[in-house]
Amino acid sequence: MHYAPPYILKYLQDSSLSDMERSQLILETEPENERDQEYIYTFSTTTIRTSAPPQEVIDRCDKYLPLIKTEECRKFLQSIRIWKYEQLEQFDKSIALRKAQIEEYPDETDYYKELAQTYRTIKDNENAIKYYEQYVSLRNDSVDTDEYEELADIYEDVNDFKNSAKYHEKSAAWEARFSADYWQLTGRALALDGQIDEAMFYFKFALKIDPKDAYSHYFMGRCYQDKKDKYRALHHYTQALKYKPDFAAVHLNIGAIEFNEEGDIKEAIKCFETAIDKDTKGEFLLLLYRNLRMLYKEILEYDKSEYYRGKIFELAGFPADMGQYLDEMDEDDLDFNFDDDSQD
Repeated sequence: MHYAPPYILKYLQDSSLSDMERSQLILETEPENERDQEYIYTFSTTTIRTSAPPQEVIDRCDKYLPLIKTEECRKFLQSIRIWKYEQLEQFDKSIALRKAQIEEYPDETDYYKELAQTYRTIKDNENAIKYYEQYVSLRNDSVDTDEYEELADIYEDVNDFKNSAKYHEKSAAWEARFSADYWQLTGRALALDGQIDEAMFYFKFALKIDPKDAYSHYFMGRCYQDKKDKYRALHHYTQALKYKPDFAAVHLNIGAIEFNEEGDIKEAIKCFETAIDKDTKGEFLLLLYRNLRMLYKEILEYDKSEYYRGKIFELAGFPADMGQYLDEMDEDDLDFNFDDDSQD
């Protein structure tokens, strides 16, 4: 609030008063004019906004808003009422009020963003995108990096990687001098959309900014691996391990390359077992156990094959005597696919 009647400042500054006492004293103050009366109503309500029950604050807003014409006061009470409805998780009411705000103040760009964020809270991504796009359009060149990233994340939530990449790129343009992260995120979104060559452009740009960025090397390796360029893929994977030795996904991918390109089972086994040691989050364990079981079976080391068979059951929470279940599974082919989103 930019203005407060000077004769209520003593109440606002008196730390000995409770919120309710302060609110009541403000409300009982005689206004000097009609505008001051509106500020008295507003300050009396805002004083209790964090301490009173949400419904009580809403009731105050409902009572005073019809009496208030001053724009600053109206906006403030409108926002408080919306926040309280959201605190009560009454999102249908908060959405209706946010739309009414936009109708009353169509040039107030933050209202579009706030409505988009409310829709995202209730996982209505379609409307979240709609209002965030309107926000970005209205703000034009004054959108900041975090806002572009938020919109990119919403698009990623609905697997629209093309638009996700578009907004990662916009945020990258703001941060290019300082960080490789946004260029990397743009490339990642393009890769997930199947645009491998376009993705590589952004990973290369990220590496120009930060040649030691392990994740950019990792993603470049993934791209070259997809393009069947073994040596360039291994180069970038080696660089990734240089800067992040515990990068489990890199060890897994090198193992896949060694087996698929050269048929070197023992080297693949070595890489997969290293990946197990590095996979502290357990992201790839089932895949690694399954492949190691099959590789050891291939080289006739049945004890180790059975060991990884047991690890599969242990991971799945099955008893060890359920081996017959696994025998009945079709496991003719090794599986080197894994979650595209994983980086560690």
